[in-house]
Amino acid sequence: MRSMLGAGFRSDVHNLRRLTEHRGDTPAETLARFRAIINSTTAPSSHTPAYLGEALVHAQDIRRPLGLPRTPGVEALTPVAEFFAGRDFAVPGRTRAKGLRLSATDGPFAAGTGPWLKERPSPS
Repeated sequence: MRSMLGAGFRSDVHNLRRLTEHRGDTPAETLARFRAIINSTTAPSSHTPAYLGEALVHAQDIRRPLGLPRTPGVEALTPVAEFFAGRDFAVPGRTRAKGLRLSATDGPFAAGTGPWLKERPSPS
């Protein structure tokens, strides 16, 4: 959180600072540093679904361009969807969902009491 505050809540500045801090001099050193903390339980807050969401979303950021499709399981996605629909955290999920009914077609997630969106809105 201190890094985000020091970056003026600009995620690109924060991310570059943290990346520079943790990157090794070689790819092998970077991988060794990553492996050394793989079991770490240190986190800036206790919002486990937020960090699960980070892992799920950014894994897709990496997998899709590499042509490595994978659909995360409903048991992982449901608490993430509930978390982000219920609060404004890294993204204003609660604000954006206000007045809408959100419901998964392949799992138990449901939130809100607004109207159903029956089809995708056309781009403006």
